[in-house]
Amino acid sequence: MTAETDRASVAGALGLLSGLAAATVGTVPIAGGVRLWHVLALVAAMIAVLSDNGRSVGGLRLRSVDVLAVSFIAVTVVTELANGADLNFKADVVGTLTPIFYFILFWSARAVVRTIAGLEKFIYYFVLPSAPVALIGMGQMLAPAAFSWVTSLAPSSALEGRLDAGGAIRATGLVGDWTGNGFYFCVVLAALASLVLIRRESGRRVGSLAGLFLFAGGGVIASVTLGALITAVVIVLALLLASRVSPRLVLVFGLAAALLATVFGDLIWGRIADQATAGVRVEGMPTWLPNTVAFRWAIWTRETIPAIGQRFWTGWGTDAFGGMETGRTYPQGLIWKSPESQWFAEALYFGVPTAILLAVLFVFAIRSALRAAASLGRVAWPVAALICVTVVMSLISPVLTNRGFPVALWPLLGAVLSVLESRLRTAELDLASRE
Repeated sequence: MTAETDRASVAGALGLLSGLAAATVGTVPIAGGVRLWHVLALVAAMIAVLSDNGRSVGGLRLRSVDVLAVSFIAVTVVTELANGADLNFKADVVGTLTPIFYFILFWSARAVVRTIAGLEKFIYYFVLPSAPVALIGMGQMLAPAAFSWVTSLAPSSALEGRLDAGGAIRATGLVGDWTGNGFYFCVVLAALASLVLIRRESGRRVGSLAGLFLFAGGGVIASVTLGALITAVVIVLALLLASRVSPRLVLVFGLAAALLATVFGDLIWGRIADQATAGVRVEGMPTWLPNTVAFRWAIWTRETIPAIGQRFWTGWGTDAFGGMETGRTYPQGLIWKSPESQWFAEALYFGVPTAILLAVLFVFAIRSALRAAASLGRVAWPVAALICVTVVMSLISPVLTNRGFPVALWPLLGAVLSVLESRLRTAELDLASRE
């Protein structure tokens, strides 16, 4: 076995561990507060450290994204501790440290994946766990009674509350949250799209991936999350453009869309029709705004923004919506139990400066993805499209730190950036040898 083949095999192992972690992020703890995905992330890190006698991890270059990621985690922990002392509650240090596991997977992928062959291996094994998880999500929608066990394995208070109120079911899968579940499958779609482009560049067939695409599409639809549906459509369009609108791919996606529409068509159109209802509106608001935006605008202007203004610099802590802890100071006027925006969520929990820090982190993540798209060619287009569109969708939903999405995104982005860094390093060495 050659060194390159061996490294590709390690990349495949890391892809599988990362994919399993993302697919099972919402499952109940296995001991104390330790969850399965935490263990999988640590095993991935161990493999990365041990591969190539440790030289892989030692060779990582410090990037702006790395500094910003560590800074974001440090700031949130310090702010949570300060809020706890000021507002009389027990700081959730463990919860605020959770993002470190996203970046453990990110750094592990960057340490091991070096070539397009390694990236292909990583992505293929990364997406495999999505198929059974998609079946679970679709089962929740189509046969809720038979799949009632899912919420025991991956609890979802939002879904349970909706069921108690007689509301419509939205698939939470093993992520335990319908928004996180929908965007997890968007990451899977972007990974699959990149895999298709890698294989097409080398002249290989991609028909064997059709089933995985179908499952991922079904997973997105079963979450009944409009932001995820829009993101998925953009990813597919990015793939079609990158493949120069291949007639065969257009046919495959057309057939897949027809099949999914047959199964979930009423669900999709019902969700779209809901956007025409009046809902909750603020006086003077345009009537043409979709209901999903209109009711959020009402919440932001009446509840969220005033609460942020009360503690602009440090926010209210991670349990700002709890309202149950005796002696704890809570913001007044919060009735709806969600900020309905990633950026308002960060500002409400940790203050406006922390929200700005997260925004800067994703600006650099987008910049890195676009650089990869420019350097690696069309292979990275779907990943760049994924990040750009999801950041836009985060304006109306806390997506970027919401379970399934970040645990899936960061290792995939790490693998793509590693190939970019490897090529840049090779170019630098070639330039140095010529001088």
